[in-house]
Amino acid sequence: MRLLGEIWRRVRMIVRREEFARELDEEMRSHRESRERELIGDGVGEDEARYAASRAFGNGMSFSERGREAWGWRWLEDFEQDCMFGARGLRKNPGFTTTAVITLVLGIGATTAIFSVVNTVLLRPLPYADPSRLVRIEENHTAASNLSYANYVDLRTARPKSMERIGAYRPWTFNVSGGAEPVQTEGAMISASLLDALGVTPELGRGFTEDDQHEGGDNLAIVSYGLWQQQFGGDAGVVGKTIRVSDVPHVIVGVMPAGFDFPQGAEIWTPLVTEGELGRNRRSHLLRVVGRLATGATVGQANSEMTAFAESVMRQNPGVEPGLRVQVGNLRERITAPVRPALLVLLGAVGLVLLAACANVANLVLMRNTARVREFAVRAALGAGNGRLLRQCLAEGAVLGLAGVVGGVLLAVWCLKLIVAFGPEDVPRLHDVHVDGWVLAFAVALSLGSAIVFGLVPAAEASRTDPNGALKEGTRGSTGSRGASLRAALVVAEIALALMLLTGSGLLINSFVRLSRVWPGFDERNLLTANLFLSPTRYENEKVAPFFDAVLERVRAIPGVQSAAVVNTLPVSGGASTDFAIVGQAAPAAGEEPDAAIRVVAGDYFAAMRIPLVRGRWLDAHDTEHTAQVMVINRTMASRYWPGEDPIGKRVTMLDWGPPLTGEVVGVVGDVKGDALDATPGNMIYWAERQFPSVFDNIVVRVEEGRDPQSVAGALKAAVHAVDPDLPLARIATMDERLSESVKPRRLQTLLLGVFAGLALSMAVVGIYGVMAYSVSGQRREIGIRMALGADGTAMRQMILREGLRWTAIGTFVGLVGALGLAGLLSSLLYGVAPRDPVTIGGVTLLLVCVAMMACWVPARRAMRVDPMLALRHE
Repeated sequence: MRLLGEIWRRVRMIVRREEFARELDEEMRSHRESRERELIGDGVGEDEARYAASRAFGNGMSFSERGREAWGWRWLEDFEQDCMFGARGLRKNPGFTTTAVITLVLGIGATTAIFSVVNTVLLRPLPYADPSRLVRIEENHTAASNLSYANYVDLRTARPKSMERIGAYRPWTFNVSGGAEPVQTEGAMISASLLDALGVTPELGRGFTEDDQHEGGDNLAIVSYGLWQQQFGGDAGVVGKTIRVSDVPHVIVGVMPAGFDFPQGAEIWTPLVTEGELGRNRRSHLLRVVGRLATGATVGQANSEMTAFAESVMRQNPGVEPGLRVQVGNLRERITAPVRPALLVLLGAVGLVLLAACANVANLVLMRNTARVREFAVRAALGAGNGRLLRQCLAEGAVLGLAGVVGGVLLAVWCLKLIVAFGPEDVPRLHDVHVDGWVLAFAVALSLGSAIVFGLVPAAEASRTDPNGALKEGTRGSTGSRGASLRAALVVAEIALALMLLTGSGLLINSFVRLSRVWPGFDERNLLTANLFLSPTRYENEKVAPFFDAVLERVRAIPGVQSAAVVNTLPVSGGASTDFAIVGQAAPAAGEEPDAAIRVVAGDYFAAMRIPLVRGRWLDAHDTEHTAQVMVINRTMASRYWPGEDPIGKRVTMLDWGPPLTGEVVGVVGDVKGDALDATPGNMIYWAERQFPSVFDNIVVRVEEGRDPQSVAGALKAAVHAVDPDLPLARIATMDERLSESVKPRRLQTLLLGVFAGLALSMAVVGIYGVMAYSVSGQRREIGIRMALGADGTAMRQMILREGLRWTAIGTFVGLVGALGLAGLLSSLLYGVAPRDPVTIGGVTLLLVCVAMMACWVPARRAMRVDPMLALRHE
């Protein structure tokens, strides 16, 4: 407490130093005048009394200075003077100042922008009560991570002691009407305990209760703050109103606070019903489960309980859940896991850019200080110690850092707007990214650290100036070989950092180019797509096919449309999957069943997408609920399970969708990228819509060559509304746009890393050119003597180029070592390119060497044009 009190007293005296100084002067004057009056009262004359009083109290200015030193003000005032002097000096050198500030603004701005994203996405706690206790509970059973309904019910019944609350949700798509206009929106079916587990309460109304989760209960809904504002105009009486959610009347019982969108993008929530057939299903892993740790409980304790729970489930359900493991992990880490590697790579890359910027500015300061050697010598001769010179240089660095942080924060704000606008939608909380207090503190710390980094070495060099030697050398001055070595070392560092960033950028660019050339398995040109969701309540299984028949008939009649079809999931979008068994083949061990993606199609889907037929036939209108159940499989599945055989006529059983469903293989088609362009095609099964109805569907329309697919968007919407006017059509986009959206994260990573590499390369070029130009200027006398003794201009040019090539070679070697060491960190971000791809690394190395030589060429040409007479006369 005493230490804190002393710190507070010091801070208070510094902040109020002007007030304390006035009080001190006033007190001194009061004492002196009192002494004068006493002397006058004793009969001493006024002048003699004033003189005697002044002598008695001593030099008032000296006393005031001693008071400032005792109170800790002197160092602050000296620093202010140093900063003012440094600012005046920088103002007198606009070229140097502008170059240095722009370099710092680019480095600090880029670093601050990326840190803002990392801070919001990876570091900032989730916006829920006591977020460190929030965990995700996951199954590790083959490829599943979600829990089945039955396992979730059992987990709730088990009541683990380490868990205070357990809640579940299932992401869902809803059609919402009853507001301003019908919309399709994302949401979730949630358990009554989910909001309690998250520690969130509605802004208006209430959450769900356990009684709301029973089959046949009241249909209730909670809406987001944004949906409340958009569809209901912020009406405070919205609670109790009825809206139609997927064609079923629902009563609004609550409005969530602004900013709440769990799971990401959700705008409406309905009760999760865990009863009925689905509640007893242990093979449909559809639920995502969130838990809140009990007070004092740890993740390790929770995992021990989950291990015991999994063993209990396997004992009670032999053969159904073999190898089941249930584990617990931090919720924030689970949410951000997919984007963490890319963000950390970008943060590391932008850190290298900042180091390159500091090295560049340090080099500029070194060259400037070389021209100020005489100034430093004069100041040292007049009594300035090494510490004083060191402080003066650091103060100038602080002024540059302050200018850099102001411009850097402004640049960061602008960059963040672009990142948020063009960033991928699946980055958690990306739209919440902004420059907050923590980011500003980071930027200030960054500027101070940068000022120390780029100012310390030049400052130390300046403080070692020999006054006698410097004054004897005349006005030009020189730092000698030691200063030249420092400049060369900084240039080597810039080249090495640039090569490391160029290597990473080159690998990502090569990877992105290869990915953009990947054939997705279909012809993406001239395709228009749209999402729609059929309410299971309104569209029972027998009504789904007639609806699509009516819609597709109208769509095919649109002028310019060649073909139209429906599919449950578009390519490169993920989707549903199932474990399966092959009839007639040995059954795999329990828990090791293979899985396949499920595609449900209607209309002429294969013709519309131009997916090649390899063997057999396509699904068509003759495959109905009244005919034998048939399926089409992809080439990968056929070659994997029937190598050298004809798969036509084989039978496959789906295991995870209610009662086992068996179908006969009637066709084999080419592989289509199902999950992503960079994913290896897996097994895929196609079913006819009439035999396996799906409520989540996408319309696919192929238009004539040369026609813009978006030109039929209005007619497509009209065709759907002609059949069902209340059915919203969402995300109307071309397939080219869908594919572009799927690689958006990679595109952004590649673009940002490419920009960072370009900045580092530019800084390296500026550094090389500056040092070489200064070297030529400093060697004018030597060059003049050499040329006067018979050396020609070509020899001088080669001498300068050799010097630049030596620095470039050293920097390239150091950069290659660093690049090869860090390349492995990019492996998870690459496609079709090895982390140490020799072609890419060789190409960027050649590029850097060529650019470095170009930067050396201009000073080298200047060296060969030196007039020996003028050079010697100047010296």
